[in-house]
Amino acid sequence: MLFYLTTIIIHGKTHPYFRDQMLPTVQLMDAYHTSDVFRTNEHDYNKVDSSSYLDLGPLYGHNEEQQAAVRTFVDGKLKPDAFSEVRVLGFPPGVCALLVSFNRFHNYVVEELADINEGGRFSLPVESAQDELYKAAMKKRENDLFQVGRLITCGLYVHIIIGDYFKTILNLNRCKSTWNLDPLADFGKTTVPSATGNQVSVEFNMFYRWHTAMSAKDEVWAHDLYKDVFPNDDPATLSLPAFIEGLRRWEHGVNPDPGKRAFGNLERQANGSFEDAELVKLLQESTEDVAGTFAYQMKGFSPLTGGVF
Repeated sequence: MLFYLTTIIIHGKTHPYFRDQMLPTVQLMDAYHTSDVFRTNEHDYNKVDSSSYLDLGPLYGHNEEQQAAVRTFVDGKLKPDAFSEVRVLGFPPGVCALLVSFNRFHNYVVEELADINEGGRFSLPVESAQDELYKAAMKKRENDLFQVGRLITCGLYVHIIIGDYFKTILNLNRCKSTWNLDPLADFGKTTVPSATGNQVSVEFNMFYRWHTAMSAKDEVWAHDLYKDVFPNDDPATLSLPAFIEGLRRWEHGVNPDPGKRAFGNLERQANGSFEDAELVKLLQESTEDVAGTFAYQMKGFSPLTGGVF
């Protein structure tokens, strides 16, 4: 949510290239994978609560407790149109709608896995329903469906990041380049093993900022949100501790059950899901929106850093 404060201070112009289908790739996918990698611990800013992998933590959670809150524990499914990350509710509703799409994809995948049942992997146990072996087998089947569905959904997410997101931020969509990042390729020689640890350089963390790419529409949305969060204060003049404390109060006021949260003035139906047409409308509006141009003004970060930057 801190991502959007600087839009109150920095106002960019319309971007000449990031239009139409490019916008969800740049802004929405950035919101997800930065939440995957950069979820700073609110008590110790030297730590992050997320892994260094593109594991869709905003959907599935960053630990077992968060994961349990978003699961139904029936047939490997997630709660209808639910996602784990509270902070995503501090993003424009199009971000939430796209994350709901991953939720629905997961639930579709586990249904297909159970129906196809390749090699009998997800067969129902034959023991009596009252048997402890039956209960254990059903629990294992449910968890297997969930974990395989999660792997497939994360695989889709990774391919979107690699195939669309990277190409968009590098502006490769406007040229005939066939370059593509292969995460499985061997490269370089180092004594540090790959795929271990969680390391992000300070320089990258400071450089990797997309605040000015917000559209004018989303900027207005952010202003309105902060008016609700800080009804008696101007967020741009608050000290960093006061600002974070206000966000903490807002976060603690969110329903702890991901399956009961709502966004963008949407209401859940009797089965817990949102109406398809309303989600499609949010996604279409976000797709048709136009990003702002890049025009970094570091003075805009002063309220966040106490004048350090």
